[in-house]
Amino acid sequence: MTRIASKFGGSSVADHHQFRKIRDILERDSRRKIVVVSAPGKRHSGEAKLTDLLYLCHELAQKKMPVDDPFSLIRNRFVEIESGLDLKAGIEPEMEEFRHQIFNGADRDFIASRGE
Repeated sequence: MTRIASKFGGSSVADHHQFRKIRDILERDSRRKIVVVSAPGKRHSGEAKLTDLLYLCHELAQKKMPVDDPFSLIRNRFVEIESGLDLKAGIEPEMEEFRHQIFNGADRDFIASRGE
């Protein structure tokens, strides 16, 4: 059987409602066996891009400045997605570990990749 790779990112993974749409797309075609998901996009025009917030966290950490505000936006987005999908994936401890990695000198590419 032929396999189809499907990539979703940006606004198509912006929140848990969008993830449910992805599920429906995947369930409609059993050939869709490979799924690649990239960083969640904006939910509305006034919102910062998740990747931009990750870059901001890196910049602030490099300057030994607090990352609390942008990091809270990142953490909250992933927690909302997890909660909205009724998952118990343990995202909160992962996010706390990520916060420590930012403070301990993780490089820019590593930090940006965590949005994926």
